[in-house]
Amino acid sequence: MGSLIQRLAAAKSLSDWQRKVRPGLAKCGAKRRRDGEPCQQVAMENGRCHRHGGKTPKGEDWHVHQWPKPANSVELRIGRVQKKRKATARALAKKLATMTPEELERYEAWQKSHVPGPATERKRRRSDRRLAVEIAASLSAPTALSGEALELQMEIDRLEALLREIRTTVDIFG
Repeated sequence: MGSLIQRLAAAKSLSDWQRKVRPGLAKCGAKRRRDGEPCQQVAMENGRCHRHGGKTPKGEDWHVHQWPKPANSVELRIGRVQKKRKATARALAKKLATMTPEELERYEAWQKSHVPGPATERKRRRSDRRLAVEIAASLSAPTALSGEALELQMEIDRLEALLREIRTTVDIFG
């Protein structure tokens, strides 16, 4: 989180852009559902905003992220993020190309077993798994029964034996 001065500067920059630059940019033009008026969002290259199909990729690059052309600092930052993603993908492809088959197999096994996400979430899931193992171990361990519990268990065993005897009798005469 930035300092108060940085946040105020960012708010002023955004306000200036909204007041000075945005009105001169091309608008989307798609009809809004709520009132049928033209959409007032800034249009992308194909004449539509990001909500009305401006980000819908076409042709061979249908699978590549579509970002607006950089016209202000926010869009320049988006461009840097996109450039960093491409560089990371190239570096990964280069690393994978130099791996031996054993290393590649280990990497692919890790990819299948690894669940991405925040470290705190992964830590919580590890803790939950460890706790589940401890609970299962404690429940599976035989426990010594106290006097009253022992009497109840003996009664349960007697009734189960009686039930088995009744079922065999019914099967014989049934």
